[in-house]
Amino acid sequence: MRFMQAYREAVDWMYSDPKAIEMYSVKMKLPVDLLKQSMAEFQPKAALQTDKFADLDAAIADAVN
Repeated sequence: MRFMQAYREAVDWMYSDPKAIEMYSVKMKLPVDLLKQSMAEFQPKAALQTDKFADLDAAIADAVN
């Protein structure tokens, strides 16, 4: 439970504090604008939620494959 709470807090911080993406930009040596675009297009905050499973049957089928 504590891990999941910390995970949720970390995700909230990553998507709400501009300093988070700036720190990531320095670490990855990539422009902030590129990272913002990538997050918006490929890793939206909703995709990182852990409160509910959507299409569990497809996830299981992918895991089996």
